[in-house]
Amino acid sequence: MDLAPSIFDRFLSRPRPLWVALFVSLILLVLPFVAAMLDGIGREFLVSGTWRAYLMAPAIMLYIWLISPAMYRVGNEVVISIRPVVQLDDESFASMVEQASQVNPLHEVIAFGIGAVFGVVSTFTSGFTENVFWLGGYALITNALMYGLLTWVIYASVANTRLNAAIHHQPLKIDILDPAPFEAVGRQSLLLALVFIGGITLSLLFSLQVQTITSWEFWLGYLILVLVVMLIFFFNMRPTHQLLAQEKKDELDSLQRRINNSCRALLEQLDQGQHSDSLSGEINALVAYEDRLDKARTWPYNTATLRTLFFSVFIPLGSVAIKLLEGVLFP
Repeated sequence: MDLAPSIFDRFLSRPRPLWVALFVSLILLVLPFVAAMLDGIGREFLVSGTWRAYLMAPAIMLYIWLISPAMYRVGNEVVISIRPVVQLDDESFASMVEQASQVNPLHEVIAFGIGAVFGVVSTFTSGFTENVFWLGGYALITNALMYGLLTWVIYASVANTRLNAAIHHQPLKIDILDPAPFEAVGRQSLLLALVFIGGITLSLLFSLQVQTITSWEFWLGYLILVLVVMLIFFFNMRPTHQLLAQEKKDELDSLQRRINNSCRALLEQLDQGQHSDSLSGEINALVAYEDRLDKARTWPYNTATLRTLFFSVFIPLGSVAIKLLEGVLFP
C-alpha cells in the first residue's frame, strides 16, 4: 500500500536509472571548476582549496536526492508492518492512509521558497559572489537550491508524522509480547538518525578547517549534534512507545488484579482447611506471565538497532581524521 505522494516524493523519491544519477552528479560537481576557469581563477581555485566550499551545496543536494527513495520506502514499510494490528477493513484503512499522508502542495512550495530566499541572503553575506561572476552565480543558484531543499525536506518530514499519529489513533489489537509489527518504526527512526549523521559528515568534510579541530567550540558543537541525533531517533518513536507503554500498563494492572483475587481465594481455602493444587498452579502461572509482561519492550527497537545508532555517531569523526591527515600530507 503506497502513501499519497507529495511533490517532494514525486520529484525526489522516485527511483531513477543509475545513468541519470551519475550524469546529474557529474554536472553538478564539475560546474564550479568550469565557472572558475571562466572567471580566470581556475588554478587558484584548485590550489587554494576554495573548491571545497563550493562543492558542499551540490554534495548535500545529491545526498538528499539519493537517500529520498529509501526514506519513502521505509515509510511504506511502517504502514504495511502495522496494518495487521489495525482493526479496520481494507477500504477504510486505505482511505485513512491516503488522507493522513497527503501534504498540501502550496505549503511545500512555500517551504522551498523560504529556504531558497535564506540561501540567497546567506550567499551574498558570506562572500561567495565577491569578484567572481560565473562562480558567484553558481554559488547563488546551488545555495538557494540547497537551503530550499533542506527546508522542503524538514517540512515534508514533519507533515508525514501525521500518518503515524493517525494510525496510532485507530482501534488496534496489540500483543505486547510481540512488538514485531511496530519494529518498522524503529528502523524508520534509525534511518532518520543516519540521514542526519550523513549530512553532518558531508558538511564537515567540505567546510571543516584543521585549525578549528582543536577548539572547544567545535567539540561542544559536535556534542550538541550527537544529542540532536538521539532526539531525532527517540522522538520519532515516542508515539509508538506511549501506545505500547499504555497497553503494557493496562495488561499488568488487569493481571495483578487477577493475581490478587486468586491469592485471596487461596487464603480463604487455607483458612477453611482446604487446599487447591489447581489454584496454586494458576497463581504460579500468572506470576510467571507477569514477569514476562514486565520485561516486555515498549520502545520499538532491538539491541542491534541501538548498537548501530551508537557507533554511527562516530562516523562524522572520519571527516576530522581526513582533515588531520590532509594537514600532515599537505601542510
